Amino acid sequence: MDLSKTSSSRIEDREFFALKEFLGRKGKMRFPVVSGSMEPVIMTGEVIEVVPIASRLNAFDIIVFHQEGQLVCHMVVKSQSSLSDQQVLTSGYRYQYFDLPVKKDKVLGYVTSHRISFWRRVKFTWRFLRKI
Repeated sequence: MDLSKTSSSRIEDREFFALKEFLGRKGKMRFPVVSGSMEPVIMTGEVIEVVPIASRLNAFDIIVFHQEGQLVCHMVVKSQSSLSDQQVLTSGYRYQYFDLPVKKDKVLGYVTSHRISFWRRVKFTWRFLRKI
């Protein structure tokens, strides 16, 4: 889910890290959602509230991260830790594929305004299991 104001807006790494630092000082920020990759959990046009990541990311946490010059709002599918860093696999709720792995330093924050219900988790998991 692209959170940029226009599809042509590109957020460079230095701008992203400045935004992440600002979020850390402010404690929370709000962003409008401009695409439907997380529907019906988060609808296009809704505003999400994001806070800094305080702990380990878990499956079905909804996060905002920086990838290919865009801010993206997707859910965590799997979290992997190594000795050097933590990476997460993410996906939009509507998609049946994973995004590229995201390093924790590219995660802006955790979405607190929306949650994925138990039944939506079951449905999402079942969709992937049927493909195996």
